[in-house]
Amino acid sequence: MRAHYYVIEQPTSEQWQRILDWALARGQRIAWLYSDVRGPMPKILRPFAPLLVEAFTTCHYWGDRQLRAVRVFQFRVDESLRDFLLSRPDLLAWCGPPPALSDPMVFDQGDDPLLWTIAHESLVFLWMDEAEVSDWERTYGMSLMLAEDVEPPIVTKDVPCEGHLKGDTLIMAVGVAILLAFLGMAYFMAEGFIRLLGQ
Repeated sequence: MRAHYYVIEQPTSEQWQRILDWALARGQRIAWLYSDVRGPMPKILRPFAPLLVEAFTTCHYWGDRQLRAVRVFQFRVDESLRDFLLSRPDLLAWCGPPPALSDPMVFDQGDDPLLWTIAHESLVFLWMDEAEVSDWERTYGMSLMLAEDVEPPIVTKDVPCEGHLKGDTLIMAVGVAILLAFLGMAYFMAEGFIRLLGQ
């Protein structure tokens, strides 16, 4: 029976805790996205550094190529890390102004998460087959909707942001041109003002 991603929109705090209980009962690794791609590991994660499995920068997350790169920190699960993930009351607590730790994911043995999130949109995606969906809805009383356009891979290592880099170059070039034009105008205005003073 083929599995798919199913989505839960805007889970309540209680529902979020139950979703995490389901995922953590099956998961072996936890990962987060981090918006600062150049800085060190965020301070809040440093106590878990011995559990780090890998860290990488990529533009492929949320199941597609994105415009902005993020760093992905992935850890082995232990009780302290479980408690840290469960410590925030709801999914929206995992989004904030950059640089922010966001969008928790839970993995089993595979390369694709059995749970992943888009915290600022309050979306949770769960990897299940039809039998698991039926069991889920009986056990947890939460309806699941098939995420029809979402297919693995959800996160891919080291994918560059080529389109974004080209866009940045164009924006920078336009900005430099505007700055030079402004400086040229300022020069001619200053020159005219000096001439008026000299008359």
